[in-house]
Amino acid sequence: MLGMASEMEIMMQDLAKDVGKLKDHTNYTRWHSRLRRALKQRDSRFWPTLTGANKPPVLHKLYAPDDNVVREGLADQYIVPLESISTDQIADHINKTVHEPNTSLSAWQAIDQKLLPLFLVTLGSHLQFHVRLAKTGSEAYHIIEGMFHGPAKHYVWANWINCTFSAQKTATEFVHRWRRALDEVLYLFENDAPSLTCQLSQFMAAIDGHPGTMSWAREASFDMSDASLMERVFRSFLSRLAKFERAANGLKVHWNI
Repeated sequence: MLGMASEMEIMMQDLAKDVGKLKDHTNYTRWHSRLRRALKQRDSRFWPTLTGANKPPVLHKLYAPDDNVVREGLADQYIVPLESISTDQIADHINKTVHEPNTSLSAWQAIDQKLLPLFLVTLGSHLQFHVRLAKTGSEAYHIIEGMFHGPAKHYVWANWINCTFSAQKTATEFVHRWRRALDEVLYLFENDAPSLTCQLSQFMAAIDGHPGTMSWAREASFDMSDASLMERVFRSFLSRLAKFERAANGLKVHWNI
């Protein structure tokens, strides 16, 4: 028992370290992706059980025969009079032959019991209050999902739309921020994610107005059917901006600016 407890404690500590704490909608996407990855790495059953995709096995009501039927069967089996078969013998027979343990449900419950404490260690203390009545990890997960999934979608979308290229950032810094913002949008929106056309249009809007991007934006031409479109856009953009920045730095040196 002590071995099991210590193993669970170690797993909780490791998970808290790998995932971190959910604070609010601003770090929800990163927390969610880390939690999913960490749980899948530890046990392939953890994540689908937590999210409810892996539901508990249906506990069918088992057929229990009539006591008189069981008494007759036992009397025939042991070749004894009916009245010699006691109610205890009947109950014992039913328990052994009819009410067999549901092993698949027991396995599901063992996983589910681990998930609640594992899930709780990834929540900030102010959020644990909201799931204090949850009896399972899945129940706690859906409470948090209800609180943060919608607001987080609005947050990551606005963060992506508002990520623009300014003179205060290098091209590499901008692309890193913009790509990370897009990744969060793609993660949370999944089936409703923006199309490649929308992604490219938003990138063009994000760089609009920067002096080093105008000629590149006019000349750029890409295959819209290419699944790796945005990676090609980033490489082309960074290559052109590197030339622009080198030229600009050369002018500064020439004029001693």
